[in-house]
This record gives sequence, structure tokens and C-alpha cells, in this order.
Amino acid sequence: MPTARLKVGEKIRKTVPASSKETIDTVALSKFRGLRYFVTGWNGSKTKVMDMVVRNIGGTSVEDSVFGRLGDLPLSIDANVSGSDILLEVTNPNAFDIDVEVLKFLMGR
Repeated sequence: MPTARLKVGEKIRKTVPASSKETIDTVALSKFRGLRYFVTGWNGSKTKVMDMVVRNIGGTSVEDSVFGRLGDLPLSIDANVSGSDILLEVTNPNAFDIDVEVLKFLMGR
């Protein structure tokens, strides 16, 4: 299982290979009620900026909403449950690598 664990307020920069999915963050479901991520992806002149809010539902599932999707770079983010953790995953559907920067905020414990 992926072990990337961002601290609250921490920013990470990662390259997501072409046509792949990368886990950017892993958080124990028992550690939060809400999370917020600011995500920026880019490759050359193409850019995408997104804002994601994740809500913990009873410690067993999550609900997420992505808004403020600005830019022309195909890129998606998802929050998925794996065991007792939530995984923040970035999918790159492009035929080229992209750089991604993610900033994490905790919205409640």
C-alpha cells in the first residue's frame, strides 16, 4: 500500500508519468473529519489548478468534491478508501509526464 503521508500545511511536488495514476497522500480515516487539497498540474504551457474537499463519513467511507477546475491540462484527482486509509490519487491521462504540486489542509479532527 502507498505510504506517501503529507503533513498538514505541507506541499509536495511530484512527477506523474504518462498514462498513469499516482498516490500523492495517504491519511488514516481515524485522523480527520475533513481535508482540503490545492492541486496544480503542469507540462510546458498547459496548466490545471483544482481545489478538493474530502469529508470522512463515519470512519468507513469518504465523499469528495473538486471545484475551481481551471486550465487546459487533462488531469484528475480522486479520494479513495483503501482499508483504514484514504488515498489521494492523481491520474494523468496524457501521453506525456506532468508535474503536480499538492498542498494539504486539515479541516477538523
